[in-house]
Order: sequence, then C-alpha cells, then structure tokens
Amino acid sequence: MNKENRAIELFSNGFNCAQAVLGAFCDDLGLDRNTAMKVASGLGGGVKTGEICGAVSGAVLAIGQKYGYGTVMNPEAKEKTNKLVQSFHEEFRKTQSSIICREILGLDPSIPDQREDILKKDLFNSTCPLAIKTSVRILSQMID
Repeated sequence: MNKENRAIELFSNGFNCAQAVLGAFCDDLGLDRNTAMKVASGLGGGVKTGEICGAVSGAVLAIGQKYGYGTVMNPEAKEKTNKLVQSFHEEFRKTQSSIICREILGLDPSIPDQREDILKKDLFNSTCPLAIKTSVRILSQMID
C-alpha cells in the first residue's frame, strides 16, 4: 500500500490528519506507530484551535524525526530541518493556499457552531483528505 493510501486509511479509521500523515511514514522513520499516534493525537483540528493544519503538523513531526537533532544541539541539523519545514509550507500552500486549518475548511473547528456546520457539510471527509494527500506527496519527495 502506498503512503497516500495508508494515510487516508488511517484517517478513515478515526485518526486525525496529523496522525494520518505521520503514521504513513512510521516504518520509514523507525518510529513506533503507537508512540507516533499518541504524540500526534492532539494536533488535529489545527491543534484544536483551527490554527496549523494537522496534515502540516504531522509532516513537520516527520521532518523533525528524519533530519532533526535530539540530545546535543546540532546547528547543521537545525538549519536543514528549518529549511525543509519552510520549503514544506511553501509547497503545501501552492495546493491548499494556506497552512491554517480554519482557512482550508472555510470554518473554524474550535468554535462549536462552526464545528457543527463542518460536520453537517461533511468537510472533514471532503476537504481533509486532499490536505493529507498533499502533505504525504510533498513529504515523500523530501524524505524518501
């Protein structure tokens, strides 16, 4: 199964956008899937505030896992990671026009009435899969 399909399958099974994107790359990144799903569990819905799209957040986590640094400050890894994150944002905006969840959806999932409209209009299922696929496509080019 390719990564786009894997990500959409995760999303269809109730995982949020960040979990879906990060989960599709767990094997490649040497990440324990359960740990990755837990780490990304609070990032859906724009970190529950309508801000940064979960599909973007999941990709940023994957970039950090692949190129970031951990126990010792590493200026080269920091610079590379930062450049890749910025590049990811630029590429994502070309397809989605924004990295902000509420702008992509056209409604704010953190506002109860608007979240209700999102659910009524089925926007999570009609809009989010494209954001997820976009993230996976860009991320695949960056880390594969």
